[in-house]
Amino acid sequence: EERLKKQMAAEEAKRKAEQLRQEFLLKKEKEAKEAEEMEKQQGKAKAAEAKRKMEEAQNRQERPVEESEVVEEMFGFLGDKELDRNTKALEDAELLGGNLPTLDDDIDLSEYKFPKFAATYFQSNATHTYIKKKLKHPLLALKHEVDQFLALDIWVMILRFMGDLPEPVVNEPVEEEGPSLRKRIYNTLSRKSKSKLEKEVAMEFGGGGGEEEYDDDAQTRGEEKRRESLRKRIASMTLKKKSKLPPEVVDANSAGAALESSKALLRPTTNLEKLHFIIGFGVLRPELRDEIYCQICKQLTQNPSRPAHARGWVLLSLCVGCFAPSSRLINYLRYFITEGPPGYAPYCEERLRRTLKNGARQQPPSWLELQATKSKKPLMLPITFMDGSTKALLADSATTAKELCTQLAQKIGMKDPFGFSLYIALFDKVSSLGSEGDHIMDAISQCEQYA
Repeated sequence: EERLKKQMAAEEAKRKAEQLRQEFLLKKEKEAKEAEEMEKQQGKAKAAEAKRKMEEAQNRQERPVEESEVVEEMFGFLGDKELDRNTKALEDAELLGGNLPTLDDDIDLSEYKFPKFAATYFQSNATHTYIKKKLKHPLLALKHEVDQFLALDIWVMILRFMGDLPEPVVNEPVEEEGPSLRKRIYNTLSRKSKSKLEKEVAMEFGGGGGEEEYDDDAQTRGEEKRRESLRKRIASMTLKKKSKLPPEVVDANSAGAALESSKALLRPTTNLEKLHFIIGFGVLRPELRDEIYCQICKQLTQNPSRPAHARGWVLLSLCVGCFAPSSRLINYLRYFITEGPPGYAPYCEERLRRTLKNGARQQPPSWLELQATKSKKPLMLPITFMDGSTKALLADSATTAKELCTQLAQKIGMKDPFGFSLYIALFDKVSSLGSEGDHIMDAISQCEQYA
């Protein structure tokens, strides 16, 4: 009004100022109504989206689950190109391990039901049915404190893998309060393994039990060369045995990494990381194998979620391909498998038989094995001879170098395969797999790591 008084009469300026004030108030009122209406629309849209997601989740729970789709969803990097290649070679190839061991098939497995095992061996009144909360105690009585500690972490990973427990939300880093129990335990295991390796290599080179048995006065050139050869041999074997397991599972002091498996629970992890976490501890700690199987079977029993049920059977099929349970649990697990879905029951039973025959693996499943789990078909391995010719054989998670050499010898008509062995090449490096009981898929897992 004061500004307008300089341009017009006072009465007219007052009237004009009041008009502008009313227009301003109407404009603000209109903006407020539009903002309120927009907020209502956004609220309705959010409610509709939440309702749609709930309906989709309900539909997923109710509709039949296709196992291959579940594997594809979990491990989205998988493809069918390698499995679809060389169809004729697959048809002509021979399946390994035709003479499978019999697991007392005359036994009436109906007496070995999982609820009976749970009632007998589970502690702290734990039931055999699925739950959606963390365990306070391991299902089985474990002797060592570290195994009790790890069993609870594995349970959380299993629930997250199956989708029964959400991923953690990371807000800020958690400070470490003290030295990790796992760190101390696995440092001890690492020292023992290193000492054992040095002893074995020293004996191979004609020494006694290691560095202590070398004569301090032996400073000849030949002795120095011998010790240098020993050190190189140790380094070579360490490289060959390099593990594909994640840092939360394997001690990585050489890289300056701390072994803190509990930290893996504080951050979101991929399905592949969860898989390597669960199976990795089963590979490294035989005492945990029954616990892992019991945890998986418990979550599969009366689980109302079909996707979680399918994910659990994928996990179980991968576990039986890497390690077997103890004799205490084996028949209960066999009966549990026979009562499973038609798509996985015979597949898991076959893998368990092969694992019992050839022993536990040293590495978690390779990329090729995840493909095989999706299709439930054997793996095709092309073998190239020195003359450049190629033969294709079918393999599985338990296939050993000896089996493959025997099958190759039969295929080409060789009467005695003695002296022949398998080699695996990656870029410019070649490694011998020998012709004995080493698992082929362990070597492939290690090559995938290097690649």
